[in-house]
Amino acid sequence: MKKILALSLALLCSLCLMLTACTQGENETPDLSGAVEDITKDATAVPASDGTMSAENVQKKITLTVDVVDADGNTQTFTVSTDADNLGDALLAEGLVEGEQGAYGLYIKSVNGIRADYDLDKAYWALYSNGEMLMTGASDTAIADGQHYELVYTVG
Repeated sequence: MKKILALSLALLCSLCLMLTACTQGENETPDLSGAVEDITKDATAVPASDGTMSAENVQKKITLTVDVVDADGNTQTFTVSTDADNLGDALLAEGLVEGEQGAYGLYIKSVNGIRADYDLDKAYWALYSNGEMLMTGASDTAIADGQHYELVYTVG
C-alpha cells in the first residue's frame, strides 16, 4: 500500500511540474519595449483618414545624402530626411530641386538654385547613385535609408 501511495504521489508531483512548466509565463506579458523602440525609431505616426492610429500609419524617416556638383565642378553635400517613397518627391519636399512633371516623371530644371537649360546650351541635371548614372528618373527611383545620390550639372 505504501508503494502505491508513494508511486501515486510521485506521479502527481511529476504531473504538477509538467503543468507548471507548460503554463509558466502564460499570463505574463513579454517585455517588447526594445523591439517596439527599434520598429518606431525615426518613425512618424500619421493618423488614418478616420483619425485612428495603427501600425500601418507609421511612416519611417529615411535619411539620404545628395551631392550637388555645379558647372564648375564644385560639390555641395546635403542631408535629406524624408518619408517619401521616391527620390523626386524627397528632393521636392526638401526644396532642393525645382522642375516640371512630364510623361516620364519629374524633369529637374534647377538644383539648389542653379538652373540647367537644355534648350539654351544643352545643359541638364544628370542623376547618379554612388558614382553610377541611374537609368531611372528621380520619380521612378525608390529610396532607402542611407543611400547616396549625386546631381551633376552636365552639358551635352
